[in-house]
Parts: sequence; C-alpha cells; structure tokens
Amino acid sequence: AERLRAVDQKIDALKAQILAIDHVVRGSLTRRTKVCGNPGCRCTEDPAARHGPYFEWGRIEAGKRVSSQLRPEVAQKISEAIDRHRRLNRLLRQWEALSLKAIQARST
Repeated sequence: AERLRAVDQKIDALKAQILAIDHVVRGSLTRRTKVCGNPGCRCTEDPAARHGPYFEWGRIEAGKRVSSQLRPEVAQKISEAIDRHRRLNRLLRQWEALSLKAIQARST
C-alpha cells in the first residue's frame, strides 16, 4: 500500500509538470548560412561572410515533410516549443511506466 501511494504521488507530480508546460510543437529547427553565387561577393571566399543566418523549421504534417523559413524571433519561440514538446514526451513516458507499476500493484 505504501509503495502504491508513492507511485500515485509520483504520477501526480508528473501531471503537475505536464500542466505547467506552455506551447508545444514537433519538428526540428535548422540554422543555415548561404553562399549567394555572385562572383564578386565576399561570401564565396569567406565562410564568416556568408548570408544569414536563416532558420528553417522542418516537421511532418499529414504524413509529408514540410519546412518553413522563419524570422529569428519566431525561430527562437519555435525552438523553445520544440524543447517543451520533447520534455512533454519524456514526462509522458515516465507516466506510462509509473501507470504500469500502479496497475500491476493493484492487480496483485
């Protein structure tokens, strides 16, 4: 009974953490710099002079890979939302494992 109570308390703590999470999105964010192709441009010779950075958000929507270019301020918010999504998934996996323990303990 004591062990079951401890598992239930851990589940309640996970639920509280999950409820505290703000916006979440899936995908990955890539930061790129580019060479423009103009022969006289410094970007062709000096990697530090490349154009950008440009931010690209890639994700799967309706089974297809989609990518969008983002402004730096939006890219920062998307990056944070991606991190929250990953954290949410970790918390859900922990909840699932604890739920299994609780179900098994109640079944014995």
